[in-house]
Amino acid sequence: MKRICVLWILVCLCDGATISPPGSLTGLDGENRTINCSFPDGSGAAAIRYNQKLSAAVFVASGDVTPVSVPPFKGTALGLGLSTVQGVRMISFRLKFTLKSDYNGASLRCRFRASDGSTTESQPLTLVVLSSPCCTVSNTSHIVHNTTSRLRLLSCEEIISHRGNPPANVSWSKPSGGCVGTESGDANQFYDLNPVTRQCNNAQITCIADTKEPLLDTTMKTFALTVNSQPEIVLCSYDGLTRPRALFSWEMPGDDGGFPITDYDLSLSINGATQSSITWTLGSPLRSDHVVNDSDTLVFRVSAVNTLGPGEACQVDKTVPTRKCIKLFRSAGSRSELTIDCQTDTDFNSGEYVVYYTRNGMQEASQSQNSLPITISNLSEDTAYDIVVEARNSEGTRENSTVVSMRTNVPGIPGSPIISGNGNAINITSTSFILTFSSVLDSGRDNASVSIYRVFLNGDQRDLKAQSGETQAFLIDKLSPSTTYTVKVLVINSLGEESEESTSITLTTLEEEKKGGLSSGAIAGIVVGGIVVLAITALLCYCLLKQSRSTPQETKPPTSSDNEMTRVTKSPIYDSGPSRIKGQASGAVYADVAPIDKNTAAALTSTNPSYQVTGTSKR
Repeated sequence: MKRICVLWILVCLCDGATISPPGSLTGLDGENRTINCSFPDGSGAAAIRYNQKLSAAVFVASGDVTPVSVPPFKGTALGLGLSTVQGVRMISFRLKFTLKSDYNGASLRCRFRASDGSTTESQPLTLVVLSSPCCTVSNTSHIVHNTTSRLRLLSCEEIISHRGNPPANVSWSKPSGGCVGTESGDANQFYDLNPVTRQCNNAQITCIADTKEPLLDTTMKTFALTVNSQPEIVLCSYDGLTRPRALFSWEMPGDDGGFPITDYDLSLSINGATQSSITWTLGSPLRSDHVVNDSDTLVFRVSAVNTLGPGEACQVDKTVPTRKCIKLFRSAGSRSELTIDCQTDTDFNSGEYVVYYTRNGMQEASQSQNSLPITISNLSEDTAYDIVVEARNSEGTRENSTVVSMRTNVPGIPGSPIISGNGNAINITSTSFILTFSSVLDSGRDNASVSIYRVFLNGDQRDLKAQSGETQAFLIDKLSPSTTYTVKVLVINSLGEESEESTSITLTTLEEEKKGGLSSGAIAGIVVGGIVVLAITALLCYCLLKQSRSTPQETKPPTSSDNEMTRVTKSPIYDSGPSRIKGQASGAVYADVAPIDKNTAAALTSTNPSYQVTGTSKR
C-alpha cells in the first residue's frame, strides 16, 4: 500500500488550545498517525472531542499514558508535560491512533478545562481516510438445475455498504467459454448470467473495483465459476435386427454434467403403445433390444441420468423392415424332393432367395433361385432336413427365415402336385376353367404308376385320369357363375395309394352373361312391326311365286347362320377313366369336354397334346 508523509507544523495560539496539524489529516485506511494538543500553562484537565463526543480526562504529565476511547474512535495519549514555545509556557500531549475507514469525515478537537471552570477547544481537525473498496465475491460455486434460466450469480456484496474513499465503480471481465453475462446494480456490484449453461462451468470472471485514487491500489478478484447440470445428450442409433429383436445402441455422453452417470432412462413405443421393462446392458457401446414384428413402427428414446436427473434424450424413429420370407412351409414333396415356399406379405423379387438344407446337423448343400417356390432334389427318402431360406428384406439386408424341419416321403406315398398360385388356373369362364400343373413323377413305389389326380372343389371332388407328358391340363366345368372355389389336388397311384394334398389356390368364376329384357312399349312396337312385315312378306311371296312360274329358277350355294362348335376328343388309350362318359360320335368323345366353343378347345389342346380336335357340330 502506498504511504504518505505528513509535515508537522506547530502553531502557537497563546490565548487558547491548539491542535496540529491543523485543518485536515489525510491517510490510508490502516495507517498509524499522531497529532499534538497544546494548552496555556495552568491547572485544569485536558480531553479529546471526537465529533460531538468527549473523551475521559487525559493525563498530561510527562510520561503519562492515557487510553482514549470515543467510539468508534480509539487511541492512546502520551503526556509531554510543560514546555516553552516561542517564549510561551505550554502544557501538551501527543495522541496516537490507527486510521480506519469508519473515521472518514469525522473531526477531532483538543479541549482544556481550567480550574476556574473556563474551557478552550482547538479548531477541528477533519480526518480523510483513503480506503479501497471491498469486493468479496459470493456464490462462487453454484449447482444449476435449469440450464435455461437467468441467474444473479455473482455479487461484490460489501461494495453496497463500503465502496471505498473515493467511492469505486466495479467492472467485470467477460467470462470465457461462451458464457454470457451482464453487469447490474448502481455500482455494477452484481453480475447476471443469462442463460446459465454448462458452458459457464470453469469460466474465468474477474471483478475490478477502482476508486481512481492514485494513492490506492485497484481491487481485483478472479475466480472460476462452477456450473453443474444434467448430462448432455447421448449419441444413439438403430443397429438393425437379430430376429426377432430390434437392436439399439448409444455411447456415454461426452459431458456428464459434473456428476457421475448413475443410470440411463429408456423408453420404447411400438405402434404408439409404450412398452414396459426396457432394459440395457453395459458395454461399448451400450445396448438395448426388444422383440418386434415385421412393419412395426418404433420410437426409441434414451437419456443419461446423474444426481440432477435425466439429460436431453436422443430419439430414433424406425419402421421394422419386412422379411420376404417370414415362415417356411412345404408346398409339395416326394421320396427324393422337397418343394419350399414362404409365408410373406410382400412381393418376391427375382434373384433374392437361397435355400440351405442340413441333415443331422451337417449342411448338405444350398440352392439359389430367382423366385419361389424352390424344389430341392436328390434327397434321401423318409429323411428329415432342416430348411432355411435367406432373402433380402426391405432394407436390402439379407435375413434368414425361421428354421423348419421337413421330411421326404416314405415309400408308398406318391409325390404331391405343386400348386402354388392362380397361374395354375387359366381360361376362367362363368362355368369352367382349365387346371394345369406339372406332372408328378414319383408314384410312391417303383412298381406303381401315377394313375389318378383327385381334384377337390370346395366340398366336391373329381377323379381325373393322369395324362402323358410333363404337364397335366384338365377342363373343370359345370361350375356356378360368380362363385369362389378353393382347389386342391392329390395323387392316387395304380395301387390305390394316395399322396398328401397339395397347397390350395382360390379362384372365382365369372359372372353369367345377362340377356336383355324388353319393355311393354317395345313389345307393342314389335307386334305392330311384325304385322306389317308379315303383310309385306305375303305380298312378296305372291309376286315371286307368280314370277317363278314364268322364269327358270337360279341355283345359288346355301348359306348357314348356325354357330359351329368344336369337338375335343382324346386318344382311345386314355379312355379308362371311370369318371368319363364316351359320346356316340365318331372317335372317343367325352361328355365332360364336348361340345365346347373354339377358344376353350384351342386352350385345352395347346396345353395337352393328348386332346385332339375331331370335328364340329351345330347348335
